[in-house]
Amino acid sequence: MLFFFYGRKRVVVTHGLKKKTSEIPSIDIDRAIEKKKRYEQDAENHTFYWEPDNE
Repeated sequence: MLFFFYGRKRVVVTHGLKKKTSEIPSIDIDRAIEKKKRYEQDAENHTFYWEPDNE
């Protein structure tokens, strides 16, 4: 799982992958970096707010 911290209260997961070696393919790192850039340009538009049901 590739992720980054945004501010003090957010952790943003950019990419999940299943791999067979300890090395992360560069294409997956590139995708995660691109998603981070897009998120930072418009964080509010790319944020999902969820509240659990209180049933």
